[in-house]
Amino acid sequence: MGKSNLVDDAKAKGASIHQADTPCLHDHQFPATVIEGLTSDMDYFSMESFGPVVGIMQVESEVEANELSQRLAYGLSASIFTASHFKALKLAGNIRSGAIHVNAMTVHDEATLPHGGQGESGWGRFGAKWGVEEFLQTKTIILNP
Repeated sequence: MGKSNLVDDAKAKGASIHQADTPCLHDHQFPATVIEGLTSDMDYFSMESFGPVVGIMQVESEVEANELSQRLAYGLSASIFTASHFKALKLAGNIRSGAIHVNAMTVHDEATLPHGGQGESGWGRFGAKWGVEEFLQTKTIILNP
């Protein structure tokens, strides 16, 4: 499903859509988009868009956030926005995702840290020593004189 279909579905189901006024110069471009009021019945909730689209979903509790996150097949990156670092760290430990960003957007790769998803978001890691080890197989070679 394309980015525009995900956005159209969210709008049809009650979300507010905010898009950049920057004109797209090519057919493959898509404007920066915020889906405000995302709900779990919207296609964007359960699919990866790989585009300049972000959905904002407000929850009432950590329990609700955890339950919603466990329903997802994908787990590349997630954000938690909260005033409580304690609650964020507790929730982050339960979310199945390759990276969790607290009070920050999901676009951040640190060269010294492993990067990659969980679940249907791929396998393996790249970056740092973990990334190199993902491409290696350990082998024992014994050489006798």
